Amino acid sequence: MLCVRYGLFALILLNVATSVLSTVAELDAAHGTAFDAIENVSLFIFAAEYLLRIWIAPDESFRSREPAWRSRLRWMLSAEGLIDLLAVAPFVLSELMDVDLRVIVLIRLLRFFKFARYSPGFHSLVEAVRAERHALTACILILASVVLISAGFLYVLEHKAQPDKFGSIPDSMWWAIATVTTVGYGDVVPVTIWGRIVGALTMVVGLLMLALPAGIVATAFANIIARQNFVVTGGLIARMPIFAGIDASTIINLLPSVGTRTYGPGEYIVRRGETVTSLYLIAEGKVDVELGRNRQRLGPGDAFGGRPALAQRSVRTETVVKLLVLAPLEVNWLLESFPRIAAYITELL
Repeated sequence: MLCVRYGLFALILLNVATSVLSTVAELDAAHGTAFDAIENVSLFIFAAEYLLRIWIAPDESFRSREPAWRSRLRWMLSAEGLIDLLAVAPFVLSELMDVDLRVIVLIRLLRFFKFARYSPGFHSLVEAVRAERHALTACILILASVVLISAGFLYVLEHKAQPDKFGSIPDSMWWAIATVTTVGYGDVVPVTIWGRIVGALTMVVGLLMLALPAGIVATAFANIIARQNFVVTGGLIARMPIFAGIDASTIINLLPSVGTRTYGPGEYIVRRGETVTSLYLIAEGKVDVELGRNRQRLGPGDAFGGRPALAQRSVRTETVVKLLVLAPLEVNWLLESFPRIAAYITELL
Protein backbone atom coordinates (compact mmCIF):
# COMPACT_ATOMS: atom_id res chain seq x y z
CA MET A 1 0.00 0.00 0.00
CA LEU A 2 2.88 2.34 0.82
CA CYS A 3 4.47 1.64 -2.56
CA VAL A 4 1.20 2.50 -4.30
CA ARG A 5 0.98 5.76 -2.39
CA TYR A 6 4.52 6.83 -3.25
CA GLY A 7 3.99 5.72 -6.84
CA LEU A 8 0.94 7.98 -7.10
CA PHE A 9 2.96 10.81 -5.53
CA ALA A 10 5.60 10.47 -8.21
CA LEU A 11 3.01 10.18 -10.99
CA ILE A 12 1.18 13.32 -9.85
CA LEU A 13 4.43 15.31 -9.70
CA LEU A 14 5.52 14.03 -13.10
CA ASN A 15 2.13 14.79 -14.62
CA VAL A 16 1.98 18.32 -13.23
CA ALA A 17 5.58 18.96 -14.35
CA THR A 18 4.85 17.84 -17.92
CA SER A 19 1.68 19.96 -18.00
CA VAL A 20 3.72 23.01 -17.02
CA LEU A 21 6.58 22.29 -19.42
CA SER A 22 4.21 21.62 -22.33
CA THR A 23 3.20 25.30 -22.26
CA VAL A 24 6.76 26.19 -23.36
CA ALA A 25 6.63 26.08 -27.17
CA GLU A 26 10.25 24.95 -27.61
CA LEU A 27 9.94 22.10 -25.11
CA ASP A 28 6.59 21.03 -26.48
CA ALA A 29 8.01 20.87 -30.01
CA ALA A 30 11.01 18.85 -28.88
CA HIS A 31 9.37 16.52 -26.36
CA GLY A 32 5.68 16.64 -27.26
CA THR A 33 5.56 12.90 -27.96
CA ALA A 34 6.99 12.06 -24.54
CA PHE A 35 4.57 14.50 -22.87
CA ASP A 36 1.63 12.85 -24.65
CA ALA A 37 2.82 9.39 -23.59
CA ILE A 38 3.09 10.47 -19.96
CA GLU A 39 -0.39 12.00 -20.18
CA ASN A 40 -1.88 8.80 -21.63
CA VAL A 41 -0.27 6.58 -18.98
CA SER A 42 -1.35 8.99 -16.22
CA LEU A 43 -4.88 9.08 -17.57
CA PHE A 44 -5.11 5.29 -17.57
CA ILE A 45 -3.83 5.00 -13.98
CA PHE A 46 -5.99 7.85 -12.66
CA ALA A 47 -9.07 6.43 -14.38
CA ALA A 48 -8.40 2.97 -12.93
CA GLU A 49 -7.92 4.47 -9.46
CA TYR A 50 -11.14 6.48 -9.79
CA LEU A 51 -13.19 3.42 -10.82
CA LEU A 52 -11.67 1.28 -8.07
CA ARG A 53 -12.47 3.88 -5.44
CA ILE A 54 -16.05 4.05 -6.67
CA TRP A 55 -16.26 0.27 -6.43
CA ILE A 56 -14.91 0.02 -2.86
CA ALA A 57 -16.82 3.08 -1.57
CA PRO A 58 -19.50 0.88 0.16
CA ASP A 59 -16.77 -0.97 2.08
CA GLU A 60 -15.25 2.28 3.35
CA SER A 61 -18.57 3.94 4.19
CA PHE A 62 -19.36 4.27 7.89
CA ARG A 63 -23.07 3.96 7.09
CA SER A 64 -23.31 0.19 7.24
CA ARG A 65 -27.01 0.00 6.32
CA GLU A 66 -26.76 2.35 3.37
CA PRO A 67 -27.31 0.87 -0.12
CA ALA A 68 -24.16 0.38 -2.17
CA TRP A 69 -25.26 2.73 -4.94
CA ARG A 70 -25.85 5.52 -2.44
CA SER A 71 -22.42 5.06 -0.87
CA ARG A 72 -20.83 5.22 -4.31
CA LEU A 73 -22.82 8.32 -5.25
CA ARG A 74 -21.94 9.96 -1.93
CA TRP A 75 -18.24 9.37 -2.55
CA MET A 76 -18.46 10.63 -6.15
CA LEU A 77 -19.97 13.90 -4.89
CA SER A 78 -17.46 14.26 -2.05
CA ALA A 79 -14.43 16.55 -2.27
CA GLU A 80 -12.08 13.59 -2.78
CA GLY A 81 -14.31 12.13 -5.50
CA LEU A 82 -14.53 15.43 -7.37
CA ILE A 83 -10.76 15.91 -7.23
CA ASP A 84 -10.23 12.40 -8.60
CA LEU A 85 -12.79 13.14 -11.32
CA LEU A 86 -10.82 16.24 -12.32
CA ALA A 87 -7.82 13.97 -12.91
CA VAL A 88 -9.64 12.27 -15.81
CA ALA A 89 -11.72 15.26 -16.90
CA PRO A 90 -9.20 16.57 -19.52
CA PHE A 91 -9.65 13.44 -21.66
CA VAL A 92 -13.45 13.59 -21.44
CA LEU A 93 -13.53 17.30 -22.30
CA SER A 94 -11.09 16.98 -25.20
CA GLU A 95 -13.04 14.05 -26.69
CA LEU A 96 -16.58 15.32 -26.25
CA MET A 97 -16.19 19.08 -26.54
CA ASP A 98 -14.15 21.63 -28.45
CA VAL A 99 -12.32 23.12 -25.48
CA ASP A 100 -9.42 25.56 -25.53
CA LEU A 101 -6.10 23.79 -24.93
CA ARG A 102 -5.27 26.25 -22.17
CA VAL A 103 -8.37 25.13 -20.24
CA ILE A 104 -7.24 21.51 -20.60
CA VAL A 105 -3.81 22.41 -19.21
CA LEU A 106 -5.42 24.24 -16.29
CA ILE A 107 -7.54 21.21 -15.41
CA ARG A 108 -4.45 19.01 -15.58
CA LEU A 109 -2.75 21.25 -13.05
CA LEU A 110 -5.67 20.66 -10.68
CA ARG A 111 -4.41 17.09 -10.34
CA PHE A 112 -1.95 18.50 -7.85
CA PHE A 113 -4.83 18.59 -5.35
CA LYS A 114 -4.76 14.79 -5.30
CA PHE A 115 -1.92 15.25 -2.82
CA ALA A 116 -4.56 16.38 -0.35
CA ARG A 117 -5.77 12.79 -0.02
CA TYR A 118 -2.42 11.65 1.36
CA SER A 119 -1.44 14.75 3.35
CA PRO A 120 -2.43 14.77 7.06
CA GLY A 121 -1.30 18.39 7.26
CA PHE A 122 -3.71 19.43 4.53
CA HIS A 123 -6.58 17.67 6.29
CA SER A 124 -5.63 19.39 9.54
CA LEU A 125 -5.62 22.77 7.80
CA VAL A 126 -9.07 22.13 6.31
CA GLU A 127 -10.31 21.09 9.74
CA ALA A 128 -8.87 24.26 11.26
CA VAL A 129 -10.63 26.45 8.69
CA ARG A 130 -13.88 24.56 9.21
CA ALA A 131 -13.64 24.90 13.00
CA GLU A 132 -13.06 28.66 12.78
CA ARG A 133 -15.41 29.34 9.87
CA HIS A 134 -17.61 31.72 11.88
CA ALA A 135 -14.67 33.82 13.04
CA LEU A 136 -13.18 33.82 9.54
CA THR A 137 -16.51 34.87 8.04
CA ALA A 138 -16.62 37.79 10.47
CA CYS A 139 -13.06 38.77 9.46
CA ILE A 140 -13.99 38.66 5.78
CA LEU A 141 -17.03 40.86 6.39
CA ILE A 142 -14.91 43.38 8.31
CA LEU A 143 -12.29 43.33 5.56
CA ALA A 144 -14.97 43.89 2.91
CA SER A 145 -16.37 46.82 4.87
CA VAL A 146 -12.90 48.39 5.12
CA VAL A 147 -12.44 48.01 1.35
CA LEU A 148 -15.85 49.52 0.65
CA ILE A 149 -15.42 52.47 3.03
CA SER A 150 -11.89 53.22 1.78
CA ALA A 151 -13.07 53.08 -1.82
CA GLY A 152 -15.94 55.43 -0.99
CA PHE A 153 -13.63 57.96 0.65
CA LEU A 154 -11.18 57.88 -2.27
CA TYR A 155 -14.03 58.29 -4.74
CA VAL A 156 -15.16 61.45 -2.96
CA LEU A 157 -11.63 62.83 -2.52
CA GLU A 158 -10.00 61.83 -5.83
CA HIS A 159 -12.65 61.61 -8.53
CA LYS A 160 -12.15 65.20 -9.65
CA ALA A 161 -8.35 64.93 -9.69
CA GLN A 162 -8.29 61.49 -11.35
CA PRO A 163 -11.65 60.77 -12.98
CA ASP A 164 -10.18 57.96 -15.07
CA LYS A 165 -8.97 56.05 -11.99
CA PHE A 166 -11.41 57.07 -9.26
CA GLY A 167 -14.43 57.91 -11.39
CA SER A 168 -16.66 55.47 -9.50
CA ILE A 169 -16.65 53.41 -6.33
CA PRO A 170 -16.09 50.13 -8.25
CA ASP A 171 -13.02 51.72 -9.88
CA SER A 172 -11.80 52.87 -6.48
CA MET A 173 -12.26 49.39 -5.01
CA TRP A 174 -9.33 48.09 -7.07
CA TRP A 175 -7.05 50.57 -5.31
CA ALA A 176 -8.65 49.75 -1.93
CA ILE A 177 -8.12 46.00 -2.33
CA ALA A 178 -4.48 46.45 -3.42
CA THR A 179 -3.86 48.77 -0.45
CA VAL A 180 -5.66 46.77 2.23
CA THR A 181 -3.80 43.61 1.22
CA THR A 182 -0.54 45.64 1.32
CA VAL A 183 0.26 44.58 -2.27
CA GLY A 184 0.47 48.15 -3.55
CA TYR A 185 0.85 47.69 -7.30
CA GLY A 186 1.32 51.43 -7.73
CA ASP A 187 -0.81 51.63 -10.87
CA VAL A 188 -3.44 53.68 -8.99
CA VAL A 189 -2.38 56.09 -6.23
CA PRO A 190 -4.02 59.09 -4.55
CA VAL A 191 -2.56 62.50 -5.41
CA THR A 192 -4.47 64.82 -3.06
CA ILE A 193 -3.39 65.41 0.55
CA TRP A 194 -6.58 64.01 2.06
CA GLY A 195 -6.51 61.07 -0.33
CA ARG A 196 -3.01 60.17 0.83
CA ILE A 197 -4.07 60.45 4.48
CA VAL A 198 -6.95 58.04 3.85
CA GLY A 199 -4.52 55.80 1.97
CA ALA A 200 -2.12 55.71 4.93
CA LEU A 201 -4.94 54.84 7.33
CA THR A 202 -6.13 52.15 4.95
CA MET A 203 -2.66 50.58 4.93
CA VAL A 204 -2.51 50.45 8.73
CA VAL A 205 -6.01 49.03 9.05
CA GLY A 206 -5.21 46.51 6.31
CA LEU A 207 -2.25 45.17 8.27
CA LEU A 208 -4.45 44.67 11.32
CA MET A 209 -7.27 43.07 9.35
CA LEU A 210 -5.00 40.59 7.55
CA ALA A 211 -3.33 39.57 10.81
CA LEU A 212 -6.65 38.49 12.32
CA PRO A 213 -7.54 35.58 10.00
CA ALA A 214 -3.90 34.47 9.85
CA GLY A 215 -3.74 34.32 13.65
CA ILE A 216 -7.09 32.54 13.92
CA VAL A 217 -6.13 29.84 11.42
CA ALA A 218 -2.62 29.43 12.88
CA THR A 219 -3.98 28.99 16.42
CA ALA A 220 -6.64 26.51 15.31
CA PHE A 221 -4.10 24.59 13.23
CA ALA A 222 -1.65 24.38 16.15
CA ASN A 223 -4.44 23.20 18.49
CA ILE A 224 -5.49 20.46 16.07
CA ILE A 225 -1.90 19.25 15.66
CA ALA A 226 -1.43 19.29 19.44
CA ARG A 227 -4.66 17.32 19.91
CA GLN A 228 -3.57 14.75 17.35
CA ASN A 229 -0.17 14.43 19.02
CA PHE A 230 -1.94 14.09 22.38
CA VAL A 231 -4.00 11.18 21.08
CA VAL A 232 -1.02 9.52 19.36
CA THR A 233 1.17 9.88 22.45
CA GLY A 234 -1.59 8.49 24.64
CA GLY A 235 -1.91 5.48 22.35
CA LEU A 236 1.84 4.87 22.42
CA ILE A 237 2.00 5.02 26.21
CA ALA A 238 -1.05 2.77 26.63
CA ARG A 239 0.65 0.08 24.51
CA MET A 240 3.86 0.18 26.55
CA PRO A 241 4.33 -2.99 28.66
CA ILE A 242 5.45 -0.87 31.60
CA PHE A 243 1.99 0.73 31.79
CA ALA A 244 0.01 -2.49 31.37
CA GLY A 245 -2.94 -2.55 33.75
CA ILE A 246 -2.89 1.19 34.50
CA ASP A 247 -6.25 2.86 33.97
CA ALA A 248 -6.76 5.33 31.13
CA SER A 249 -7.39 8.31 33.43
CA THR A 250 -3.91 7.95 34.95
CA ILE A 251 -2.31 7.86 31.50
CA ILE A 252 -4.31 10.93 30.42
CA ASN A 253 -3.07 12.80 33.51
CA LEU A 254 0.51 11.94 32.58
CA LEU A 255 0.29 13.13 28.97
CA PRO A 256 0.83 16.89 29.56
CA SER A 257 4.22 16.11 31.15
CA VAL A 258 5.38 13.80 28.35
CA GLY A 259 7.82 15.22 25.82
CA THR A 260 9.26 13.71 22.65
CA ARG A 261 12.86 13.51 21.47
CA THR A 262 14.36 12.07 18.32
CA TYR A 263 17.93 10.82 17.98
CA GLY A 264 19.88 9.72 14.92
CA PRO A 265 21.89 6.48 14.67
CA GLY A 266 24.98 6.32 16.86
CA GLU A 267 24.04 9.15 19.24
CA TYR A 268 24.39 8.88 23.00
CA ILE A 269 21.15 9.38 24.91
CA VAL A 270 22.77 8.82 28.31
CA ARG A 271 26.49 8.69 29.00
CA ARG A 272 27.94 6.76 31.89
CA GLY A 273 28.22 9.00 34.94
CA GLU A 274 25.48 11.43 33.90
CA THR A 275 22.59 12.16 36.25
CA VAL A 276 19.39 10.50 35.06
CA THR A 277 16.12 11.93 36.38
CA SER A 278 13.60 11.32 33.59
CA LEU A 279 11.95 8.13 32.44
CA TYR A 280 12.65 7.33 28.78
CA LEU A 281 10.12 5.26 26.84
CA ILE A 282 11.15 3.93 23.44
CA ALA A 283 8.41 4.57 20.87
CA GLU A 284 10.40 3.76 17.74
CA GLY A 285 13.86 2.38 16.99
CA LYS A 286 16.46 0.42 18.94
CA VAL A 287 19.08 1.39 21.53
CA ASP A 288 22.10 -0.39 23.02
CA VAL A 289 22.63 -0.27 26.79
CA GLU A 290 26.37 -0.70 27.37
CA LEU A 291 28.27 -1.60 30.55
CA GLY A 292 31.83 -2.43 29.65
CA ARG A 293 31.68 -5.39 27.30
CA ASN A 294 28.12 -6.25 28.27
CA ARG A 295 25.43 -4.95 25.94
CA GLN A 296 21.67 -5.12 26.02
CA ARG A 297 19.41 -4.12 23.15
CA LEU A 298 16.12 -2.34 23.88
CA GLY A 299 13.36 -1.73 21.35
CA PRO A 300 9.87 -0.23 21.05
CA GLY A 301 7.94 -0.60 24.29
CA ASP A 302 11.01 -0.78 26.52
CA ALA A 303 12.05 1.89 29.00
CA PHE A 304 15.15 3.07 30.85
CA GLY A 305 16.03 5.70 33.44
CA GLY A 306 13.42 6.67 36.00
CA ARG A 307 15.25 7.30 39.29
CA PRO A 308 17.48 10.29 40.17
CA ALA A 309 20.89 8.61 40.14
CA LEU A 310 24.20 8.55 38.31
CA ALA A 311 23.96 6.39 35.23
CA GLN A 312 25.99 3.21 35.61
CA ARG A 313 25.50 2.38 31.94
CA SER A 314 25.59 4.36 28.73
CA VAL A 315 22.68 4.26 26.31
CA ARG A 316 23.39 4.71 22.62
CA THR A 317 21.08 4.59 19.63
CA GLU A 318 21.43 1.84 17.06
CA THR A 319 18.85 3.27 14.63
CA VAL A 320 16.78 6.42 14.43
CA VAL A 321 15.02 6.51 17.80
CA LYS A 322 11.93 8.36 18.96
CA LEU A 323 11.62 8.64 22.73
CA LEU A 324 8.80 9.68 25.01
CA VAL A 325 10.33 11.44 28.02
CA LEU A 326 8.43 11.60 31.30
CA ALA A 327 9.34 14.53 33.58
CA PRO A 328 10.99 13.79 36.98
CA LEU A 329 8.08 14.94 39.18
CA GLU A 330 5.64 12.67 37.38
CA VAL A 331 8.16 9.83 37.54
CA ASN A 332 8.36 10.14 41.32
CA TRP A 333 4.58 10.18 41.64
CA LEU A 334 4.31 7.19 39.32
CA LEU A 335 6.86 5.16 41.30
CA GLU A 336 5.15 5.93 44.60
CA SER A 337 1.67 5.13 43.28
CA PHE A 338 2.51 1.97 41.34
CA PRO A 339 5.00 -0.35 43.10
CA ARG A 340 5.06 -2.68 40.08
CA ILE A 341 6.51 0.11 37.91
CA ALA A 342 8.98 0.95 40.68
CA ALA A 343 10.12 -2.67 40.73
CA TYR A 344 10.49 -2.63 36.94
CA ILE A 345 12.58 0.56 37.03
CA THR A 346 14.74 -0.86 39.84
CA GLU A 347 15.38 -3.93 37.71
CA LEU A 348 16.40 -1.72 34.79
CA LEU A 349 18.84 0.20 36.97
